[in-house]
Amino acid sequence: MNLPPANRSERCSLSCMRKLMTVLIWMMLIGCVLGVALCVLLVQNYQSQFDTEMTFEQMTTHVHRAYAAAVLFISVGMVATWSLFIRSRSRRECTKHQEGPEIVRTNAHVARLASEIYDSHYVAHVQKLLPCVKGCRVSAATSGNRGFILQFENHQWVVAFIDNGFLEYKVGVEPIDESIGVLLNSDDYGDALKPVPKDLPYASEPCHVSAEVAKSVGKLIEGVSIGENCFNFCFPSAMELDTSIVTDALGRSTLRVFWEQW
Repeated sequence: MNLPPANRSERCSLSCMRKLMTVLIWMMLIGCVLGVALCVLLVQNYQSQFDTEMTFEQMTTHVHRAYAAAVLFISVGMVATWSLFIRSRSRRECTKHQEGPEIVRTNAHVARLASEIYDSHYVAHVQKLLPCVKGCRVSAATSGNRGFILQFENHQWVVAFIDNGFLEYKVGVEPIDESIGVLLNSDDYGDALKPVPKDLPYASEPCHVSAEVAKSVGKLIEGVSIGENCFNFCFPSAMELDTSIVTDALGRSTLRVFWEQW
């Protein structure tokens, strides 16, 4: 799997917060300047209208009115800015998975690790899956907290599920046996809807596995990419069901799946 070297979700949130604070500071400065300007204008308008000097009480009243208007301006600006921030953050959550992974320089350690993974029994095992799914079009998708199943238009299916720290698979022909249900859901595994307490890609982002795997419906499987303990189904336009096994706060293995660019 191609994973960025740091948590893109966290970096994005920090950058957005810095921008938000900058906008709020500018709003406060503009509000203060507006208050002073309104105060001066009110005083000048009073003097030109009545051709007399203001009393201290009258000036205090106008100052209060001017700064009340400034506070209202700042409050409205802060609410509007926060609303835009929430909307833009929600939009980024939907689009950042469409961005390809960051390109990082490969060192000797990474190259050695990649070679060890490629030569592992797990890779050899998952490579046997490719002829079974390549060229199949997904017609339906079902998921649970342990695994998910893709059904194909040719009435075949494949289920991917966690087993002993690895993402395993089974293939078959419809109808799907009821015993497959235990491979999709189990109390022994964590809930992907909860953020992960680790520095991992999208760790702070809840994962709606059912919604993510559903995005593959109607798509043709072009290949399978394999990692150390997981594999991903690859689709046209360089999209894939990016699958990972992480540990939740209770120490349980948790399946996370994102439909994203690879």
